[in-house]
Amino acid sequence: NGDISTPAQALALRSASGCAGVMIGRAALKDPWLIRATQAAFSGQAYQEPTRQERLDFMQRHFEAMLKQHGERVGTLLFRRWLPVYSRGLQIKRATMIALLQSAQADLLRTWLQEQRTS
Repeated sequence: NGDISTPAQALALRSASGCAGVMIGRAALKDPWLIRATQAAFSGQAYQEPTRQERLDFMQRHFEAMLKQHGERVGTLLFRRWLPVYSRGLQIKRATMIALLQSAQADLLRTWLQEQRTS
């Protein structure tokens, strides 16, 4: 119950215990696609990593939700912690990542996301 952080762990738990399901907890915060990967493993299907566009769309939705909930400044500051997590595999230049992580301006991050989504 909980602490499942990989599809392999979920499969091993189901195999060992015969349980009908598993609980994925905090690990899904760091990997929002973990549930999808685990579903694929349970059904015996090959897992497809999220596309660049899916990652960027997810980031955009989360960012806008943070702004709506917390306002422009605080929402931007809070979202910055998720940027490195969500952007794994996007090949963002180090200087760009540093600039985004140091900025408290929602417009800078919003513009960058929009540019990434249309490139």
